Amino acid sequence: MRLKHFSELRVAACFELKLMRRDPAVWLVLALLLAAIVQALVSGRAVVEARERAVAVMQDAEAKQRAELVTQIEAIESGRIAAPDRFYRDPRNAFAVSNRIGPTAALPPVPLALVAAGAGEAFPPAVRLRAGSKDSFLFTEEINNPAHLSAGTFDLVFVLVFVLPLCLLALTYNLVSGEREQGTFSLNAASPASLATVFGGKLLVRGGLPVGVTLVAVNAGIALATYSSHALPLVSLIWLSLLVVAYASFWLALAAFVNALRRDSALNALTLVGAWLVFVLLIPAFSTALSEATYPAPPRAEVILASRSAAIDAERDRAAEEARYRDEYGETAAKTAGKVDERTRMLQRIAVQTIATERADAVLARHDARVDEQARLAARLAFLSPAMLAEAAMIDLSGNGRARYRQFEAALDTFHREWRDFFIAERAARSLPLTRADYDRLPRFSVREKAPESLLPATAAVVFLLAALMLASYYVRSLGR
Repeated sequence: MRLKHFSELRVAACFELKLMRRDPAVWLVLALLLAAIVQALVSGRAVVEARERAVAVMQDAEAKQRAELVTQIEAIESGRIAAPDRFYRDPRNAFAVSNRIGPTAALPPVPLALVAAGAGEAFPPAVRLRAGSKDSFLFTEEINNPAHLSAGTFDLVFVLVFVLPLCLLALTYNLVSGEREQGTFSLNAASPASLATVFGGKLLVRGGLPVGVTLVAVNAGIALATYSSHALPLVSLIWLSLLVVAYASFWLALAAFVNALRRDSALNALTLVGAWLVFVLLIPAFSTALSEATYPAPPRAEVILASRSAAIDAERDRAAEEARYRDEYGETAAKTAGKVDERTRMLQRIAVQTIATERADAVLARHDARVDEQARLAARLAFLSPAMLAEAAMIDLSGNGRARYRQFEAALDTFHREWRDFFIAERAARSLPLTRADYDRLPRFSVREKAPESLLPATAAVVFLLAALMLASYYVRSLGR
């Protein structure tokens, strides 16, 4: 019996495939889908290459500056040249050097980064670390509009989440209603095969063709794009393919469900487009607005101003302390005011920088905590929309998600403390000069990435398949009546 059903399903699918070959609208939809995928792959690869070039430029500039300081300190130690008269030009001054040759901290690229290149633009590819507060190096290299960065570029995630459902709905909105309107539904009902088998074969071909084109184009494009720079990520590609199939199955099942309501094609199209608008545009917009209203976070510009105001306040507090000292001790303070040596001034600078760093980092930590709360709420609300869930899962697979960047920030915080300890606590605070050997012992940044523990791709695939099964079961029961 099962073999008979399979044979009938195959016959129905082959017949539908012959009909689709003669339909120019089908070829137009497939051509547009393929063009969008190719454009997304090219655009994503261009973004990834631009970020890699930016990191390389920063690393080259760092290496050149470090080599110049090494040459200068060797000349000073050998007596060929005199030490500079200004401390900030002296390669032996630990406080000055700590803010001049900060290393380039970069998050290593991953093979699937081009899939969600737009999401990756929200985070800087690399930063030039300094001994001061994090606001002194986190935001100095970024000159683009944050709103533009958050919108992202045209990438593969956009095509798979937004465009692919429209193509599927365009080919399946009149799956049953079209047969009724053309008067061929009774012929299908008179065939030996059940209506569920006949229209199941039609649905399989109409949905399977664009999904198959998508899978072939995506996997081939990623393989070609990563051939020269990365090993082919087979496991990630398999997960991405399963996610695409599961997401497409939901939209196909939704189209089948709407067709099972026995309405005309125009109403089916209107219903499906309305569902697309709700799931892809309205619910994500509502979720974003709800997250921002529940856990409001100030704009990035305000955070930068607040962190820099903290540094200015630290300098003012130091000046106020000196003023109180002069008011309290009077003549004694006036006699010693002009006798402050360079070491004392350096200790004052270190104290101000330390206080400013603590205050500015506290401002950034509060902002990051609010943003993380927004992200957690948005992740829970993503289960209301298949588009949000699919987008989050694909971004997670691509390695451009917030979780991976938080790992990078944690490694950056640890290295920032190591950098300050090496220059400030161990040398500048003790008035110890840097030597040529110290330049060979400078801390080096490295990030140990943990294996991805997120179950979001698997969870999303299961949710899509369960929803598709529920919708498809109603479709089958409706055709059986």
